[in-house]
Amino acid sequence: MKIKIISKRKLWNYLRPFANKPAIGILFGGERFDCCDEVLAAFENDQFLGAVTLSSQGELMSGQPTIVGLWVSYQHRRKGIGQSLLEAAIRRMIERGLTPVRLDSISSKADIMIERLPQDLKKVIKVFSGGPCDSVLDM
Repeated sequence: MKIKIISKRKLWNYLRPFANKPAIGILFGGERFDCCDEVLAAFENDQFLGAVTLSSQGELMSGQPTIVGLWVSYQHRRKGIGQSLLEAAIRRMIERGLTPVRLDSISSKADIMIERLPQDLKKVIKVFSGGPCDSVLDM
């Protein structure tokens, strides 16, 4: 598997076959997508597996560098791809000098992925439960 930086336009081309999935509209639509300035995508033999979106200014221009959306296609889930994308996204934010990194955890699956992060990455994240305006969880 390779993780590459791609444009938002290319991401939409890769997501086109999945456009009828509700998660696509939620994770990559409207203001959530507009605030993103970078996309990391996972590929295996040129096949698109999933993506994560990054915002240096955060959602609603909060000023908090944020990992906004993370999605892996259904047939490629439970193979560690989401975990790899999450780790790559945090490392990319560190490279860009964008720390601490905000993560909004809205599912038990996200909580598990966050818990599995290496300690060096846990040190640079702030995890919020529920969404952009809810409470912080100490890691």
